[in-house]
Amino acid sequence: MRILPLIAALLFTSASAQFATSTTTPERTLLERVLTSDWSANPDTLSIKTGQLPADFPLALPAGSKVIGSVVLQRPGDNDGPSTSVYWDSPQSPLATQQALTRTLEQGGWKPLPLPIGPGGQEGGFQPSDSSSGAMWYRRAPDQTVLFRVKTVGGITQGSLHLNRPRSLDQQLRMASVMGGRPDGLLPILTPPVGAVVMPQGSGMSGDDAQQSARIETELSADKLFDHYSSQLKKQGWAVINQAKVGGIQTSIWSFKKGQTQGLGSLTLKTVSKGRYQASISTFLGR
Repeated sequence: MRILPLIAALLFTSASAQFATSTTTPERTLLERVLTSDWSANPDTLSIKTGQLPADFPLALPAGSKVIGSVVLQRPGDNDGPSTSVYWDSPQSPLATQQALTRTLEQGGWKPLPLPIGPGGQEGGFQPSDSSSGAMWYRRAPDQTVLFRVKTVGGITQGSLHLNRPRSLDQQLRMASVMGGRPDGLLPILTPPVGAVVMPQGSGMSGDDAQQSARIETELSADKLFDHYSSQLKKQGWAVINQAKVGGIQTSIWSFKKGQTQGLGSLTLKTVSKGRYQASISTFLGR
């Protein structure tokens, strides 16, 4: 939903304003206009709260979190349930916050839903760190999806959760299964570790073969960073064939399928200095 970033901005900047249901303020008027601008009729229900979670919100935030605000919107004629968004600040690091949310979702019976594009809308390859880290999860009976994002702004860990009851969850699951979590592009999606700075530097292709490089700054060790990206390749259907480590360079060769075509891929990580790395991903499709 394209209005969510603006909703978040309004909530963050207007956190001190109390949006009581019976009170009209300039902030509330603007937020209501943003929320209802995509539909010709006003929503059946619109609940805007600062500093509070919605009633009966099914997910627990990490311990010590400060709730910035929440929005619950019910579209006219929509019997699938409301759309709920929650925004908060976490006292934990982005990585610890994401891990805590993952544990909460797993304990609640949620399962990860692979996205067909990168979190910032990019296609394949190393995703830049200027987009939020996060994931989409789902559960059945009733069908629900939740998209969470975690990012650092001014040294503060900010989080958001967007809870929905989709009408087409089966279709989303079929698409994820067919696409294997990959976009139509030639490279797999490689999302950055939480808290890392990832800057794609160059990419190229020749026919069906493609390659990309990126500069990475992170507190993770070389081994943990390599494992971070390797685990994503495995989740996208890649199988490791061989790997080697010489000095500050780690590399691995993988096999994968794109449609009915077999391909080979390589992932290489070079340590430039402590906390600074150069990474590359390449794919080679057979004929």
